[in-house]
Amino acid sequence: MKKVLGIIIEYNPFHNGHFYHIQKAKEITGCEFVVGVMSGNFVQRGEPSVVNKWTRSVIALNCGVDVVIELPTCFAIQSAEGFALGAVHLLANSGIVTDIVFGSEVGDASSLIDTARDLLALEKDPQKIREHLKTGVSYNEALSNLVNNPDILNGSNNILGLEYIKNLIKHDLNLKVSTIKRIKNDYNNTQLPNHNIASATALRPYIKANEQNLVKISKYMPKISMDILSRSLRSVQKPGNISDMSNFFFNLIYRQGISELKKLHRMEVGLENRFFSACKHNEDIDSFLLSVSSKRYSKSRVSRLAMQFILGLNSELIEKSNQHPGSYLRILGCSARGIDLLKDIKKHSSVPYSLNFNKLIQGFSYGSLEKELLEFEVRATNIYSSFFYKKHVQQLEYLQEAILLKN
Repeated sequence: MKKVLGIIIEYNPFHNGHFYHIQKAKEITGCEFVVGVMSGNFVQRGEPSVVNKWTRSVIALNCGVDVVIELPTCFAIQSAEGFALGAVHLLANSGIVTDIVFGSEVGDASSLIDTARDLLALEKDPQKIREHLKTGVSYNEALSNLVNNPDILNGSNNILGLEYIKNLIKHDLNLKVSTIKRIKNDYNNTQLPNHNIASATALRPYIKANEQNLVKISKYMPKISMDILSRSLRSVQKPGNISDMSNFFFNLIYRQGISELKKLHRMEVGLENRFFSACKHNEDIDSFLLSVSSKRYSKSRVSRLAMQFILGLNSELIEKSNQHPGSYLRILGCSARGIDLLKDIKKHSSVPYSLNFNKLIQGFSYGSLEKELLEFEVRATNIYSSFFYKKHVQQLEYLQEAILLKN
């Protein structure tokens, strides 16, 4: 059987660090082929992607990924736990992925695996955490006091990696885990460095500002990635920017009220009032997010809740989805080599798959979870298109064909 590397990606945008990740991951695993599970038009930070998922798929396929599978938006805009749950199940359910490799601050898979086991043990014995919380420490501080290697709980990539591993262990998914130490730049670094690897966080503001700024970040991205990104921004869309959704968001809150905010996934009691109050005192969504966020509520968490509200994603659908993760494979694109991999997916996948959205959605019965998730994807893409496409196209999911690269 082929050795197939699985990676979980957003490429928002694709930069030199991502290219290094693909090449290094293939080197340490000996895998020939790469399957990427990628967020769609909305990403885990709770924001619209800077360019649409088909453009990002073309970039991925030109830079070393062989098959791009979409992570449904329902999982993509959850916390690390839900994001990881959906992503690792898609890799496992493809039936062909043998290895998973992700970046981390610690760069040591065995340390991450040990800490993931510590965290799973605490989930089975929550009384230990409750006892520590009684001393007045935060939840994260309590966890740090109870695991053998608390430093691993620092770092965005470590945290996401721990969730991947926890889900692999908890659900007995047979993928070999490796990690690559994040080099040169921190995930949240906002400065452009002198060397040629910058974080996506540092690059996005330049993309959102205007096309002339792209030349300032060209050295941090492979030429093919920059060329495809530039072409998309010239001819297809303006950059995805949550700021452009401000008026829509505020009007939606005033129209639907606190009762609908309460239906959001993990909306804590009282936070809905904080949301509603902040609408009255802020003129745009960026200042709103800063106003609502605090030590208890991170900006990313607040942004995810705001995006779930904009898209109409309530707790009921998320909870149903989390009970049945990875229940279909929606393939956004394939390289020439990836087309051969589809034969293996057809043979080994434990769930339905298709490159054709129409065929995929028609294969599920009315009222099924899968049909509900795909119909939600249609609505989410309609919203993305209406805000960011230069020519808004309704029902784009049905019209846009999968990306098939030829030699």
